Amino acid sequence: MAKARMISNGIAQDKRVHQLSDDISRLAYTWLITFADCEGRTPGDPAIVRAMLFPRREDITIAQMEGYIREWFEEKLIIWYEAKGDMWIFFTAFFKHNKINRERETPSKIPAPPPELLMSNSGVTPEECTLNLNQVKLNQSNSNQINGGDGDINDQSPIYLLYTDTFGKPLPMMEKILMEVAIKYPPDKIEDAFKIAGQNGAKSFAYVRAILEDKKHAKPKFIDRVSAEARSQYGER
Repeated sequence: MAKARMISNGIAQDKRVHQLSDDISRLAYTWLITFADCEGRTPGDPAIVRAMLFPRREDITIAQMEGYIREWFEEKLIIWYEAKGDMWIFFTAFFKHNKINRERETPSKIPAPPPELLMSNSGVTPEECTLNLNQVKLNQSNSNQINGGDGDINDQSPIYLLYTDTFGKPLPMMEKILMEVAIKYPPDKIEDAFKIAGQNGAKSFAYVRAILEDKKHAKPKFIDRVSAEARSQYGER
């Protein structure tokens, strides 16, 4: 990763940047550019981004950082996507302002964003761009148990209620990803993951997924968010 990146002075006139919710959001977006690799990509998990940008600011929470990342995505300043079980960020105007000599830089280790997002930058959510229900092998018994028997997620589905009790009411974009989780994992493991997340004050659904996906090979900053209890039950086997 390079030690410096170009931040164009045009950012001061960018309407999208001015529409961000507050100065911390604008500052965080600007600072994060300096962490981009030669492909304009950075980690996108809110906990990791917060640790990168504000290691001395205890008042800035993971949930707050997740909100900032979502608004950058909604303003099309970034592409926020999921690949290989983690969240990543790509700066949409990166190559406009940075002339990269790849021979002098370490190759990117971050997966590329989905081609359809690069081509359209259409504002598809990370959950939607990674979810393909046609590729999911439906386990009907698990789906019925956790969804309430009808195969759809609604506000009375057990997994919906688990999410609401732990993180608050989910955004509409989360309903598809909750359906995928309900299909993929046993109901008792899902319930245990949400329980552990609640007990440990988790602020993001990424915490639940870390437990469900047994992230024993995840980066230290990410796995540290999962409690010793969670790692004991699901990680180190």
